[in-house]
Amino acid sequence: MKNIFLLSLIMIFCNLSISQNVRWSYKVEGSIWGAGKPLVSTYRFWKYCGAVEVEDAVGEGLKKSEKSPAELHYQFIPLKTQQLIIIENYNPGAITKVEIGTSGKKGIRQEIYSGKAKAEEKKYRILNLFCPLTDYEVTDVWISVDYKAVEGVNQIAAVAISSLKEAYTPKINLTADLPFEGEPLNINEDITGEKGPSALRVSADGKYIFFDHNNGYEAIYFSMLGADGKCKDVKYSSFNIPVETSTATGLVAIMPDLNSAIVSNMSKKPYYYEVYFDKKSRLKKRQITVKGYLNNENANQNEIMSADGNTFIITQWRPGDLDAFHEDLYFAHRLPNGDFSELTNMGTVINTDGDEIPCFLSPDNTTLYFSSNGHMGFGDYDIFVTRRLDDTWTKWSEPVNIGSQINTDEKERYFTITASGEYAYFTKGKTIAEKDLYRIKLAKPKAETPIIETVRPNPVVLISGRVLDKKTNLPLESEITFELLSQNKTVGYARSNSITGEYTITLPAGENYSFRAVADNYITISENMDATQITEYIEIKRDLYLAPIEVGQIIRLNNIFFETGKADLKPESNFELEKLTAFLLDNLKVNIEISGHTDNVGGEQSNMKLSEDRAKAVVTYLLSKSIPENRIIAKGYGETKFIATNDTEEGKQLNRRVEFIILTK
Repeated sequence: MKNIFLLSLIMIFCNLSISQNVRWSYKVEGSIWGAGKPLVSTYRFWKYCGAVEVEDAVGEGLKKSEKSPAELHYQFIPLKTQQLIIIENYNPGAITKVEIGTSGKKGIRQEIYSGKAKAEEKKYRILNLFCPLTDYEVTDVWISVDYKAVEGVNQIAAVAISSLKEAYTPKINLTADLPFEGEPLNINEDITGEKGPSALRVSADGKYIFFDHNNGYEAIYFSMLGADGKCKDVKYSSFNIPVETSTATGLVAIMPDLNSAIVSNMSKKPYYYEVYFDKKSRLKKRQITVKGYLNNENANQNEIMSADGNTFIITQWRPGDLDAFHEDLYFAHRLPNGDFSELTNMGTVINTDGDEIPCFLSPDNTTLYFSSNGHMGFGDYDIFVTRRLDDTWTKWSEPVNIGSQINTDEKERYFTITASGEYAYFTKGKTIAEKDLYRIKLAKPKAETPIIETVRPNPVVLISGRVLDKKTNLPLESEITFELLSQNKTVGYARSNSITGEYTITLPAGENYSFRAVADNYITISENMDATQITEYIEIKRDLYLAPIEVGQIIRLNNIFFETGKADLKPESNFELEKLTAFLLDNLKVNIEISGHTDNVGGEQSNMKLSEDRAKAVVTYLLSKSIPENRIIAKGYGETKFIATNDTEEGKQLNRRVEFIILTK
């Protein structure tokens, strides 16, 4: 059947803002009595219900049912209500009665409007009806219509309940300023195959783009991005699971280090794997289990992973969900064993009665981009942005449509942004199969505009370098971990290249971090990144060192902090101290000296005492953790062992340090 609606109405009202205070009907049933069953159809968010029963011959119009009146039954996610919004988009005025309430044997039916049907002069109208705020949650609305009283085909496009006092008028939920510069650039001229690319991921440094592609069978491909921004020299990715194991590899995430990826074996329902390469360039994989994962034939499988590797977001269609929900977003967090926790629904601010597809979680771990045909937009699937409000991962800001520079009447999906926030990449096409890759530049927001009122993610710090043997300076393969010092916990993982030792990590600005390489038979030397004052994207080069466990080895404790001029350890020091404790417990034959050092500010005697007191403070902590007293000694060196000039603040900071020296092993 044909959808019958006014194009002008769609242009004006197609971008309804979904609020926690406004809930639109997810299901409508035709007449319970009277007119039989009028035409009921769905397009995106709209639930069209018109007085149409059959189509005439080709070239002729639609007939209205001769029977009248009729009653239409709308269903909702529960909400205490004091306003009803009805959008009549074709020959309005046929409504004669409206009731709200609940269904079931003990259901409630509360009349809030009655009147005679009367044709309106306008071609469409928004009808706002009010009542005292209900003391129960409304789940059902019944609308009686007298189709015979108003000529022409009568159609209701959507119905909503609301807890708002003020008359609600649908409006576009967009940013105040245009979020992008210019027009999108088609960048996939070099890509051929049976279907358009999907699941695109851009490397943190913006140099490479990875995507799923069907060129005979589903697999992962990648391409360099040329100076003109277009794909150049598309290649088959080494991250694909061997074809003898899987005939369809899906891309979940390319980790910022480019040395590992999360993939799915889509020929196996699917299974998820972390894949990486060993020193002999052999692909290694470790299966990942996601608790509560359900493979549903009704749902298109779409997944993303956070840049820190700790949060998994997936589309699921779960039994027991309200009929309101189809493909919804769920999340799970990494467990200590490397698998993921029970999947949890991300809530009704994001999830609608339509389909939601995860696109990209910014490295800030707060800003989420997703595609939806349930939130109001410009066409079929549109891209939206929302921000996490707390650590439950179920409370999110009102989704914002990223605008008509990207969103059109086609399907926009698989949106991603480089770590720098300079360029966005996305797919667009008339169908899921027929789509292209596009790039567009993000506009710089006005200085007075808070970042939360833009589509930009929060700034991050991109740190890259190599993992090296401190003694030989040769590259090492290792795991990289980064810790949030204020919360004394590990917040992310990465992996260095097995041959070159290269690594890359991204850290959200605004926090103080420890990060370090970890490998067997080596002592970890942690580094510090204080990003508390960083307000824009920056890139930092920092090599990480691993020291062989040898007598005479000196290891600087970079993440031990004291109150200024005192020997009182700050709480942020706990993570470093815990790692030192673990090293001594794992290496029972190792004895160490804790040595304290200062710069040249202050007197020699006072600095000598300060350095000794600080060393003793560390020893006191270790003793409290059951490290035997005969394995550790404290010594202060004051100003006697400078390792840098005292003419600069940077040099003084290097001289103010606490180290440990291996005495025996």
